[in-house]
Amino acid sequence: MLELLLKLLDRWIDIKKSSQDVDRAFFADFVAPAIADFEAVHKDYLDSFRRYRDEIQNGKYDLDSFNPVFSMINQDSRSSRDLRLKLFELEKEHSLTAMGGLIRSIMEYLQLAFSETLEISPNVGRALFTQRLETVFERSSPRDRKKDALALIDDTVDGFQDRCQRVLHQQALLKKKLLGPT
Repeated sequence: MLELLLKLLDRWIDIKKSSQDVDRAFFADFVAPAIADFEAVHKDYLDSFRRYRDEIQNGKYDLDSFNPVFSMINQDSRSSRDLRLKLFELEKEHSLTAMGGLIRSIMEYLQLAFSETLEISPNVGRALFTQRLETVFERSSPRDRKKDALALIDDTVDGFQDRCQRVLHQQALLKKKLLGPT
């Protein structure tokens, strides 16, 4: 009887170790690369918006729809599209259901959470910002344009930072679930 219990215990330990190995591999093969891709997108946004802020703060051009910041936004969107597309692919991969909360938070970061009927734009964040900046340039008084545009940039960056925090929180929860407390 004791021998049978010891065999069962050994088998249970083997299964537990195997499960932990699978979880570690899943984290290394899927979660860690997804977070690395996410961090690259986030860094790109922060660097870009820092440049937009500098252009508006120090630029020598009128604050209107012809301002070079709009060309900068378009160029940044085109040159970083591949970074975001890697993240969009996560949502399509149904085998990654264990990453559900993390993927959802990444899609929310990209501002796609509630736009299922909307065709996925390659860059919702910059598209929304562009529309809002055009509105500021059109509706703000000439005296307030710079201040309003800078406030819009700061609010946009704050939004990215808040959503980034939610992604990192989901990553921490998933890491704890898969790898245990560290």
